[in-house]
Amino acid sequence: MERELRFPRTEERTDRRPGHWCGGRKFHGHEVKTRLVVDPKVEQVEVVRYRCAKCPKTQRVHPAGVSKGKQTQCEKVMSATLYGLGLSYDKAS
Repeated sequence: MERELRFPRTEERTDRRPGHWCGGRKFHGHEVKTRLVVDPKVEQVEVVRYRCAKCPKTQRVHPAGVSKGKQTQCEKVMSATLYGLGLSYDKAS
């Protein structure tokens, strides 16, 4: 019996725009940073920070599969899958 495991994809760049709680619809690109992440295929991603034209607040927009932490969604799912299959840190060392 053969099974195929599919893990979430991680993108290096984003084309999403921010949503804002103040009702502003115009955003200006404020900063672009590359950030190192833990992922089997992607080493670094591009995080864009936007500033709202209506209020002084800024918001970061991460690529798909990336959140505030260092681990991507793919890495989290992969770690949980391996743990569920019986491979834990205690047994690996």
